[in-house]
Amino acid sequence: MPLATIQQINKLSLIPNADQIVVVNILEWQVVVRKDEFKEGQKCVFIELDSIVLDRPEDDIWYCDRDYKYVSNQASEGGEYDFSRI
Repeated sequence: MPLATIQQINKLSLIPNADQIVVVNILEWQVVVRKDEFKEGQKCVFIELDSIVLDRPEDDIWYCDRDYKYVSNQASEGGEYDFSRI
């Protein structure tokens, strides 16, 4: 299974004594989210447990070029990365 997939929120449940967060059911998981951010039936990006989500693409060690070949993410002589082929 891919690490991130488009899923639908099956159910939304209030949490007793919590006014800022709610529980949503996605697949077989219960996920805590901010209140009023999602609704039942809405689609969302679900990221599997223990996945690492990087803030910036240059933090990644490997990336895939247009031909789906893995290319090392090594800096050029000037210390800059070339992401023009992504």
